[in-house]
Amino acid sequence: MSITLRCPMCGRPLDSPVPFRVAVRAKRGPMTFAQASHKETGVSAASICRIENGKRPGVESLYVLCKWTGCSPESVLRELSLDAKA
Repeated sequence: MSITLRCPMCGRPLDSPVPFRVAVRAKRGPMTFAQASHKETGVSAASICRIENGKRPGVESLYVLCKWTGCSPESVLRELSLDAKA
């Protein structure tokens, strides 16, 4: 399954790779945190908000949101480990 992520501001397709938080925000689109939580992912609205603000996700949230956005868990974990070193 191929997912085209779009910029939430202008609607243009995003180039890969994008930061995980940007991918989550783009996939959420115009949905509220609650809508994305209840209708789409089952991940709490607070967790989605934290991830979009650059916080580290829990393991279960990471897995579900990677599946939802089409991001590779390995690349997200690599990105998070590089962020921690910076």
